[in-house]
Amino acid sequence: MIDVGACVQCGHCVSRCASTHGGEARLIRRGEVLQAAVKGASWLVVDACHHCDTPACARDCPTGAIEHDGSVQVRAELCTGCGACVKACPWDRVELVPRASAAPSPATPDGGRFPTLAAKCDLCASRPSGPACVEACPTTAIARVEPRKVIPEVAALTGERVVERPGGRALDGWLALPPALAAVVFAGRAGWVPGRGVGYGMGVAAALGLVALVAYAGTKRRRRAYPLHVMLGWLVVAAAAGHGGVVTGGSSGAALGLSLLGAVGLGALAGVAYRWVPRRLARLQRQAPGPDGYDDRQRRLSDALYGAVSGRSDVVKALFARVLVPYLRQPLGGFRMAVSGRTIEAERKRLRRRVDDVLGGRGRDRLEGLEQLVSLAVDMRALRAERWWLMWLRALPPLHGVVAAVCLALLVVHVVEVW
Repeated sequence: MIDVGACVQCGHCVSRCASTHGGEARLIRRGEVLQAAVKGASWLVVDACHHCDTPACARDCPTGAIEHDGSVQVRAELCTGCGACVKACPWDRVELVPRASAAPSPATPDGGRFPTLAAKCDLCASRPSGPACVEACPTTAIARVEPRKVIPEVAALTGERVVERPGGRALDGWLALPPALAAVVFAGRAGWVPGRGVGYGMGVAAALGLVALVAYAGTKRRRRAYPLHVMLGWLVVAAAAGHGGVVTGGSSGAALGLSLLGAVGLGALAGVAYRWVPRRLARLQRQAPGPDGYDDRQRRLSDALYGAVSGRSDVVKALFARVLVPYLRQPLGGFRMAVSGRTIEAERKRLRRRVDDVLGGRGRDRLEGLEQLVSLAVDMRALRAERWWLMWLRALPPLHGVVAAVCLALLVVHVVEVW
């Protein structure tokens, strides 16, 4: 499951799953969202194998290739790719994929190999560190959970006690400590000048730290290094301040210092977005977006909305033209909904009150289909609000990376110039 209020939609979980399983992801970030069900959080039940206690796929497998031992696993050496497990799975979480050349296969009657193999989430059984998707998530938003211990509604049915609250704990207040350290070093540098050895030592430390920070771009999909990246970034600022203090003029050192401040500033804004935006996004989503783009989702909602108007009473059509159409065409309507922090349900009630004000108690016997139209109109505005938030969430990290690359180039110029 994924804690929607902590997921930054970076895609690292799916990407890491695909790289772990030969290019085919066994986990897709889509599915139904359990609103406020798990101790006040919103959780996405992702498209992946649920590892049932009594798996239907294992029951229907004719060769015994699927076994259950704490988790559900497919034994490639017994799987013939017949597809019985695909049909049996009630969650549609098993699929047939081309069998890799290195994958074992039972022999066909003519001595050949079966071309396909049943594939599903195997909890990365071959990895000692556990599921790759969990390891790759920068905000610990994804976790393997036992529903009876996490979801209160399930616990109530089974008589269990809710004891777990996994997910979304990576970005805590301790990250505010490094800026304080940087400020202390900067203040100290403004009051005294260290010896040349100390100054050069701090410069070398800042340079090595900057290289390590830029290298993070190549490793962030492989391991959960985001908190370490933030900590190291502030330490580099501290070392750079201790090395050069406030540098003015047209030197490479001044340009390097300004670019470093720019990279850190954009990184700090991205960190704020990672911490703040997902919880706002969770209020706007009835389900995870899935692989479809915004244009496709917008077109489907628009078709559903105008299709729902057909055949309605004159009162409903008049309300649609007088209230809902202006509501949808309102400039910056999505932005205003985004910054308001309202949930989809709160927005729906707000729009319905506006409809009731216009209606004034008349024609209440001819309002069939109105609730559906209101819900679809709110969903369309929520989609635009979601787009505003994602614009911030997805634009800042690349800008941060570009400025960091410029900073690294200026570091090379500065080192050559000083040398």
